[in-house]
Amino acid sequence: MLTHLQLKNFKGWKDTTPIRIAPLTVLFGTNSSGKSSIEQFLLMLKQTVDSSDRKLVLYPGDANTPVNLGSFQELIFGRELKNRLAFSFGWQLPERLKVIDRLSHSEISGNEMLFSADVGTVGEKQGAPVVHRFEYVLKNSGTEVIRVWVERKQSAKTEYKLDAAHYVFTRTQGRAWPLGPPTKFYGFPDQVSEYYQNADFVKDLGVTGIPRGWFDSLWGRG
Repeated sequence: MLTHLQLKNFKGWKDTTPIRIAPLTVLFGTNSSGKSSIEQFLLMLKQTVDSSDRKLVLYPGDANTPVNLGSFQELIFGRELKNRLAFSFGWQLPERLKVIDRLSHSEISGNEMLFSADVGTVGEKQGAPVVHRFEYVLKNSGTEVIRVWVERKQSAKTEYKLDAAHYVFTRTQGRAWPLGPPTKFYGFPDQVSEYYQNADFVKDLGVTGIPRGWFDSLWGRG
């Protein structure tokens, strides 16, 4: 179950601050106060997850999707491409997620997940958006047990690095070059399991992290 959401630099919102989400959530506000923008944002994420294009960071939509937000510039606060779209949300996991270090055989587990992402354009041409950073945090009854993130290297548009807190990744010999870009806004680069000896579990974070089911459950569908 989704528990909270926060948006920064999305349409009319500079910062929503954390919004608590409950099984029954009602948004109140005057006309044009940004209520519909929150639903549009969630629909955009669902469209992106459902898209077959793995290289598409965000899918604002087209004439055949539930929402069409136009270009990336049109959905950014103030239409200023110097601004980055940042968002985070947390939720309760339906089942405990276990993380096992295949080298040390140590095991940790948790029942809550947090996800955050930072998306924006790069360079003078200000082309298609890229993921600057995303991270997953696994918690056990409120206590952080592991934090894993992917971050773009400042020197290049398509080179990324993987890192973690409360966990140490071990590189595979002969795999010294940087990681490629993430899959969409939330998926770890395809090379992660090849470049690191003990990073297989990150695929579970991606699958558990953005399940299609809770997008539909927000509107009582699915």
